[in-house]
Amino acid sequence: MLSKEERRGRQALRGHESCWSFATVDLGGLASGGRLQQFPGGPLPTLNLLKLD
Repeated sequence: MLSKEERRGRQALRGHESCWSFATVDLGGLASGGRLQQFPGGPLPTLNLLKLD
């Protein structure tokens, strides 16, 4: 999951996602994206995002 203030920086990281074995999720800036990822309290840490073939 990506949280970064600069849009160009997030786009640059997303450009390399094919090199990784993971998909990326752009959560926007640090303030809003950080709240989504925060544990406890944020909604994302409790989600199972694993995709099995």
